[in-house]
Amino acid sequence: MKTTQNYGVSAELYCAETEDSYIILEMNTFQYYGLEGVAARVWELIREGCQTSDIVQAISAKYGAEVSTVERDIAELLSELNKIGLIVPKTE
Repeated sequence: MKTTQNYGVSAELYCAETEDSYIILEMNTFQYYGLEGVAARVWELIREGCQTSDIVQAISAKYGAEVSTVERDIAELLSELNKIGLIVPKTE
């Protein structure tokens, strides 16, 4: 996966925010998903329209982790969120 790929939230979702997590219903399959911790923060940043590189920097700074490690982990998370239809690639 290219870490330069940017994503947006799928239009086919219902999302509810709790104190520190998100509950997401994918409307086509009626599957529920929960995001907590770092994944919830990444979700927020995607919803705010942040580019992938900005998400990596924000997570790295917040948690004091190596950029290369965060980049790999974010790429895996974005790939999974894309695969299950919660996010879609942005076309610029």
